[in-house]
Amino acid sequence: MHILETISENTGLPVTDHAFDRILTALAATTDPWKVVDLADQPFNLTVEAVKVMADEGLLRFEGGQVHLTESGAELLQSRGIVPPRSFRCPTCAGTGLSLADLEEAFTTFRDIAAGRPEPTDDFDQGVLTPESAMRRAALMLQNGDVTGKRVAILGDDDLMTLAIGLAGKPKEIVTFEIDERYVRYIREHAERLNIPARVLTFDLRKKLPDDLFAQFDTFLTDPPENYAGLFLFLERGFGLLKPGDGHAGYFGMTLTESSLRKWKNLQKWLVNEHDVVLTHLIYEHSEYENWGFLLESIRNDVEPYTHFPKINWYRSSLYRVETLADFEPQNISFEGEDIYSDEERLIYSKMAAHRKETGERR
Repeated sequence: MHILETISENTGLPVTDHAFDRILTALAATTDPWKVVDLADQPFNLTVEAVKVMADEGLLRFEGGQVHLTESGAELLQSRGIVPPRSFRCPTCAGTGLSLADLEEAFTTFRDIAAGRPEPTDDFDQGVLTPESAMRRAALMLQNGDVTGKRVAILGDDDLMTLAIGLAGKPKEIVTFEIDERYVRYIREHAERLNIPARVLTFDLRKKLPDDLFAQFDTFLTDPPENYAGLFLFLERGFGLLKPGDGHAGYFGMTLTESSLRKWKNLQKWLVNEHDVVLTHLIYEHSEYENWGFLLESIRNDVEPYTHFPKINWYRSSLYRVETLADFEPQNISFEGEDIYSDEERLIYSKMAAHRKETGERR
């Protein structure tokens, strides 16, 4: 089908019939362009390019920031057997299976603190969890025995997980590595006020870990950048912080908006082939993110519906938990000089690709 070939040529990403059908199914369900990205579970640039190509082919029309199927578009869906999906997600726990009822006081305090946090910046690829999602992460960690009496390391913390975990449980110590001085100051201020046993360090994770922190922790948590270099760097640093041997845990988020299933597969192979760990949890779309102010500046602007700021929270990540086994040994590798933020599946790449099309620059 020439539409798939055009999408692939314009994005540099492979487009299968299944991936295209996922996008069509999303278009059958909603006219909100951001909800289409959410439901499609494909890399952002692939979904947006598909919307553009389908509009160019007369299969979609844009009106008032919305995406509508034309008569030809509806016929295409019918010919491919596409029907709108049904959702059975629990509205109370948002599909996580976790109740915050026993953490109500902690959550109320955390929500008030989160409301005053510094604005995210694209300088460090920031985007923050909703307060509910942050506290649900803390609840899961607490439920799994990975917080109480434990040394917890957090790698990057614009989500304020230092405070969520400190309010929800009783960790022995939290050590947070954060490159943005604004968040370092903000977390320190509230941790001291709330008597949370936390150290917040200004640290670039591309540098080797300090000797006094290497292999000293029971648990790590991170939301890594989702290009390969960023993923491997943040996770390798997390593993480097864990003690040798079994029973230590790592948590991290990963999306389908900036990572294909192929990337998920490669990551999972790396996890089990390079480290003595087992995947114990993979909770689909566990976490929801707030819309960030620089969103429209950071993505392509050549597809009209995506020039309008979203009215819904559309960006979600699934939550992984891995646990170390008996032969686990941490490592402390240097990653200085690595580009840890961009590849073809990242949101920022959509803007880079659009620029190349305008200038004729080759990939």
